[in-house]
Amino acid sequence: MNQHKSSSVHNFYICMMKNLILVVLGSLILFSCGSEKTPVEDYGEKFTQIIKNEKGIARGIVLGLKMSQVKEAEATKPKDEQENYLYYEFNTDTGEFYTVEYNFDERGLYEMRIDVYFIKEADARALYENFMAYYTASYGKIDDFYGFAAWQIKQDSRNFRIELADESAEYRQGKFSLLLYYSIENPILKKKIP
Repeated sequence: MNQHKSSSVHNFYICMMKNLILVVLGSLILFSCGSEKTPVEDYGEKFTQIIKNEKGIARGIVLGLKMSQVKEAEATKPKDEQENYLYYEFNTDTGEFYTVEYNFDERGLYEMRIDVYFIKEADARALYENFMAYYTASYGKIDDFYGFAAWQIKQDSRNFRIELADESAEYRQGKFSLLLYYSIENPILKKKIP
């Protein structure tokens, strides 16, 4: 009778361990299948205000869009508009401001620049670190780091680059910059000298 009890306890223990392993494996699979990007709200209020949403690279924008599509995504009148250029200026809730510039050619948007100006340098550094964490989660490790963070990414058979910089020391106030642009697609080949 004791042997039967210990066998039942042993079987129960094995069954519980199998179920626990299945639950752990199922959880790992479930969490690893989630979206690559972390929700923008996780990176703070200023980050969320500037990036707007998780669509596109920033502000719901991807390179290659037509000017009309960018204007629709911004949903506000630009402060300056020229044939191949849009400029927006936004105030934050704390009295600071940021600018967004878009440059276009015959293929669409080829460059986007966001500059954020803060009173405190620490605020610019915090925003820089938030953007760096967000793009690292989205696009992987940083490709270059020479005082700025950069990623080289392929989109629709074209290469583009994301660059982040904390330029506070140069401006003697808090300043963060984000630059997105198409990079050289076919580098010039060096000819061999005979």
